Amino acid sequence: MNRKPIVIGIVGGPATGKGEIAGLLQENGFISYSLSDALRARATILGLSHDRQVLTDIANNLRAEFGAGALAREARKMLEGSGYRKIVIESNQASRRSEGFTEGNGSLCYWRDHASSKEICAYAKKG
Repeated sequence: MNRKPIVIGIVGGPATGKGEIAGLLQENGFISYSLSDALRARATILGLSHDRQVLTDIANNLRAEFGAGALAREARKMLEGSGYRKIVIESNQASRRSEGFTEGNGSLCYWRDHASSKEICAYAKKG
């Protein structure tokens, strides 16, 4: 049986505990991926700095060209294709830009200011 992977997106502002929750999920067998890391990697490839405005400009350009949730969709496709069954993707994108997290079966998106670490980990253990 080829089950779809569980994908949890964690979205929240700076210093809201996204990384802390991702770490807890890693303890439960999840692979963790940060969209901020993806933006920094793109900036490096382009020979650009990693300051906030540069990363924001890269993200805005991607959204303008490929639509809202472009980075999340790209990350999902890459991670799901790799055979991982339990995936957590963290991002500081605003909720209106998180479409890429919630597309497909087996996915869930938590906004950090609405869900507790305990709730997210309880969901993760179901998978």
